[in-house]
Amino acid sequence: MLIAALNSVAAWIAFQNPQSRLAFRLMLFPIAALLIAQGYMGGELAHGLNHLKL
Repeated sequence: MLIAALNSVAAWIAFQNPQSRLAFRLMLFPIAALLIAQGYMGGELAHGLNHLKL
């Protein structure tokens, strides 16, 4: 849910002032980090603990 909310905020920022992309780019880093964490936890849920065999 947080990922979707942050994406909505990032889209709103991008459309408010297309010339200033710094705030939009700064929003992409936490979104990417949350997506990576979400993917990892989904893999653990589907394939069990230590599913990456690290």
